[in-house]
Amino acid sequence: MSYASVIADLKALNRIEILGVDAAAHVDHMDAESDRSTLILMAASTEGLLVGRLKEMMPGINAEERNRIFGFEGPCGSFSNRIRIAQALGIVDRSTKKKLEVIKEMRNAAAHSFAQLTFSTAEIVEGVAYLFPQQYREASLAWPNEIRKAAFMGAASRVGQQIANVEADWEQLYKLLNLPPH
Repeated sequence: MSYASVIADLKALNRIEILGVDAAAHVDHMDAESDRSTLILMAASTEGLLVGRLKEMMPGINAEERNRIFGFEGPCGSFSNRIRIAQALGIVDRSTKKKLEVIKEMRNAAAHSFAQLTFSTAEIVEGVAYLFPQQYREASLAWPNEIRKAAFMGAASRVGQQIANVEADWEQLYKLLNLPPH
């Protein structure tokens, strides 16, 4: 075990794309995670879908060019830049862009804040509420922590469906969460 092999193995883990992960196992895994981890991992999943769509829009580039574009210092090297470019290319509309920015900021708070964060933290409660259509936001403020966690996972998945250009059904999400129609 050398330094180089340890680094190479860790980097290989980072290259596993979300589309290569079993969806049901991923949801079960998220359910078992802490609130902080769920925020980080669901944001990473959503970002992974965004990266996949951006790469689809660039079929004429080779691996070296892709690495330069998506590398940390490249134009698609950060979640923020990926969101902006996705909107510019028409992959996401302004509403989805704003939801992606909320997910990104929730991830940043979870990854970098020393505050104790849960799905009951006021700022996280508001962030989750914002991910839902306007008519559901007020009701979401009263959800218990475990429902809000599931709602975040569902809403982030719905944003991912919007990135993938699949119709998002908010009423179906409400039914899955066992919540009354609104």
